[in-house]
Amino acid sequence: MPCVRQPRTLAVEIALQEGLPFAIEVGDVDGIGAWQPSAQGPDVLAAVAAWTIDPAEPDVWRCNTLAVATGFKRHGLGRRLALAVLGRARDGGARRVEAVVHKDNGPILDLHVSLGGRLIQDSDAIDYFLCVVAV
Repeated sequence: MPCVRQPRTLAVEIALQEGLPFAIEVGDVDGIGAWQPSAQGPDVLAAVAAWTIDPAEPDVWRCNTLAVATGFKRHGLGRRLALAVLGRARDGGARRVEAVVHKDNGPILDLHVSLGGRLIQDSDAIDYFLCVVAV
């Protein structure tokens, strides 16, 4: 699922393709995907969202991944998956969903704000925001 833009690194894309499926399989994270028809054959995974729930703080879900593949951006898939995560979090008794987002990732920052989220700049990692969306 190629989705990484510069200045993102190839390592991030490899983690999405190889690490995330394994983490979901062994239960380290939960995830959902959006499949779309492909002109080349079978449907393709066009977007994915993954999150963790800390047993010590089960009312806070951490969305570790929200990625849309190249060629499928700006079609509402990220919003659709974000809303699905928020709905599952609400149904699961969460109070909020948090995500750490790089300051240069304008589309995802805008998405979080459009969903009612607050952006909190991390004083230790100034290139990142903590996005907090109440459910």
